[in-house]
Amino acid sequence: MDERENIENREFARARVSLPVQYNIFDLEEYNKLREKRKADPRVCRHNLLAITFPPTPISRREETDYDIRERLEIINNKLDYLIGLIIGGVPKKEYKYRDVVVELSGAGLRIMTCRPISPVMYLDICLIVPFFPYFIDDIYGQVKRVISVQEGDSPEEASEVAVEFIEIEDSVREKLIQLTFEKQRELLRSRREGK
Repeated sequence: MDERENIENREFARARVSLPVQYNIFDLEEYNKLREKRKADPRVCRHNLLAITFPPTPISRREETDYDIRERLEIINNKLDYLIGLIIGGVPKKEYKYRDVVVELSGAGLRIMTCRPISPVMYLDICLIVPFFPYFIDDIYGQVKRVISVQEGDSPEEASEVAVEFIEIEDSVREKLIQLTFEKQRELLRSRREGK
């Protein structure tokens, strides 16, 4: 087995996990537009909550309304969330519309359990929340390859398992995901050996 086959086998090793995931959904046209924007400016879609500032001139007490105060408190809250996130291990670089759970992970893709309809031709911009620093791994792009309907227990709501193949991912990020996959597989083997 040559080195290339070994690397490919590492990518396809998978493990059952339970990780939070945040993502945005795009169709092919939107995905291509986003790709072009990222090629033109690699920093596109990145926001910095510290860049939000108060109005340069103070508002007099008579003009200040509850809305103004609420708006300022929200800005302070966002800045505090951002700083706390940096202290505990980073924050996502952009905002994500959807949140679900990853049920299976590999270096080549993942499976998400969701109750929202996602079609197999869609593209996802993914942010994984992982148990090591940095806690947010984002700028992963994937294509939905398969959607399987699943009935969860007594729940009247039908869920789906969405299989996603990574189509844009940095090699260092892929290596971290492969490392996490192997760690989860070792934990599973240990627990089986111990009879748990």
